[in-house]
Amino acid sequence: MAYKIFYYADEAGKCQVLNFLNNQDKRFNAKAHAWIEQLKTLGPLLPRPYADYIGRGIYELRVKYGQNYRILYFFILKDNIVLSNAFIKKGRLVPEKEKKKAQQNKADVLSRIARGKLTLC
Repeated sequence: MAYKIFYYADEAGKCQVLNFLNNQDKRFNAKAHAWIEQLKTLGPLLPRPYADYIGRGIYELRVKYGQNYRILYFFILKDNIVLSNAFIKKGRLVPEKEKKKAQQNKADVLSRIARGKLTLC
């Protein structure tokens, strides 16, 4: 089963993950997009160390490229994956503010689906 990948966009249409990826170098971008394609193919079956469940319906895509990059994502409507937010992980754990941002983005997506006003990139 192939999953559909979407990028979370706020009400103003800003896609944080796309902006983050576009501000990195080409080699990182190629690696990140390769892992996004693997996520598209395998969905929740993408194994550790490439992806992991971090709680409350939020997962992390792990991209190692000199530093530890993370893209947080969640599943909606069965076979759709929304890439929520991206950052460089500096500590041992995923920062709580990044987890909260992903949870808020998921709640926002579900609310906009219910209202019929969802925009994804």
